[in-house]
Amino acid sequence: MTGFRFPISRSKKADLDPGAFFEDAAEKEEPGIINGIQAKSILEWRVAKALWKYNVDFRYQHALLGGTHKRGGLVLDFLILEGRPYALEVQGERWHKGQFGSNENRRIAIIESILETKVQFVWEPDLQTQESADAAVRRVI
Repeated sequence: MTGFRFPISRSKKADLDPGAFFEDAAEKEEPGIINGIQAKSILEWRVAKALWKYNVDFRYQHALLGGTHKRGGLVLDFLILEGRPYALEVQGERWHKGQFGSNENRRIAIIESILETKVQFVWEPDLQTQESADAAVRRVI
């Protein structure tokens, strides 16, 4: 029995930075625990650290309408509890391309209707370092 082999011309080439595999592990930032929950991304981790820095009371991954356990439920990235509660959503480039589709617009409208306040957003380009994340969070809180 012969093993299947791809022709050389069909082999997939990695389109990553050649040095990406050899980064110094000490320099790589890892997301931590936010209010008892593992951070979903480094961006959310940076936002949480900024919120702690500014002594903002918040809930992370806060469920609305039953969260992911009920059809139609929602999960907020952050529910800010200062004054009138409002949602703070982290918009990473992988999932959000700078514009919202009809599903996301509907989701935002539902959140705003429930909380009776506007949803605030922080975007990935503003969260590249902790310092820039601090500034971005400061602008929206």
